[in-house]
Amino acid sequence: MRPYELWIAHMAWDGGGKRRPALILSSNGRIIKAYAITSQYENKSEYIKEGYFAINDWQKANLQKPSYVDTNTVHKLSVDAIDEAFVGRLSQDDIERFSEFLEKRN
Repeated sequence: MRPYELWIAHMAWDGGGKRRPALILSSNGRIIKAYAITSQYENKSEYIKEGYFAINDWQKANLQKPSYVDTNTVHKLSVDAIDEAFVGRLSQDDIERFSEFLEKRN
């Protein structure tokens, strides 16, 4: 797994979790840092939307519908949480835009 790749992972949060695409940030072979990918945007609060990065080339990344990277939470996943299901990779344009987005947020 490499940075900017999308894999299916079990993403957990308080009160639940589900399988969803995850954007890989880093991996040391045991622990993976990733952001959740979501298609839910319209009904979120403005505060939450500020942390959502729109993936322009979602079709090139093999996603089924327009999607966003939820940068509000960095998930630390065990390797076991990742399915053997590679989805795709962000386009170079989305990678560059994403880097700028993160710089502005910090």
